[in-house]
Amino acid sequence: MDIEQRIADIVNAPNTSVIQRVDGLLELDRDVLDLGRGAPKEAMILSKKYSRKIYRAISKIDKQTGKLLLDHLD
Repeated sequence: MDIEQRIADIVNAPNTSVIQRVDGLLELDRDVLDLGRGAPKEAMILSKKYSRKIYRAISKIDKQTGKLLLDHLD
């Protein structure tokens, strides 16, 4: 399953609170960023791209948290 589909599944999950959806997206981000030391530069760039997509999805659910995460993405 690709990252966009996983994001959509979490965002559109029925009977879940905003906090549960944000937590699910942050867990997905943690999994994406778990590259370890010595990861290739391409993998690091791709993980940053995925993080940006995840944070944008969070901002659709919770604007304040999403904006905070996007502003501090390095």
